[in-house]
Amino acid sequence: MKYDRKIRPKKKNRKKKLLSLILIIVAILYVIPIIFTICNSFMAESEIAANYGKIFESVTGKGSSRYISETVHLKFIPDMVSFKQYFTVLFNSPDYLLKFWNSVILVIPIVIFQMGIALLASYGFARYRGRLREIIFFAYIILMLMPYQVTLVPNFFVRA
Repeated sequence: MKYDRKIRPKKKNRKKKLLSLILIIVAILYVIPIIFTICNSFMAESEIAANYGKIFESVTGKGSSRYISETVHLKFIPDMVSFKQYFTVLFNSPDYLLKFWNSVILVIPIVIFQMGIALLASYGFARYRGRLREIIFFAYIILMLMPYQVTLVPNFFVRA
């Protein structure tokens, strides 16, 4: 029995195309809400109330939520582009600006410090060829990937 080389690559090619199509569909499904939110942020308050008021009424209705019998019009593109929401948030709500600048003041030094540590560590891992290199590198990566929530309770007890 001879091995047919033409049949096998076509099957692999079909599998790759199918996998690529599935991944593209999943990526689009993940990106749509982000694009939807950004586009709708340019709507005026009246347009938001006209299009999404029915949704908010059912969520905040008295008692249990009720079925929405009317059609809800989800719009990607606003009828009239408005920057009023951004103006309100940026200039008319000082609490938001205070929180924003507090975040910036906290994030910039942390990012600079982390980049410095990562730069020095990467140089050390590139130069060092000892036996402990793999163990130290593994521990370093695990510490970088550890979520902040894991350390919340120990930090609370240390500071209390």
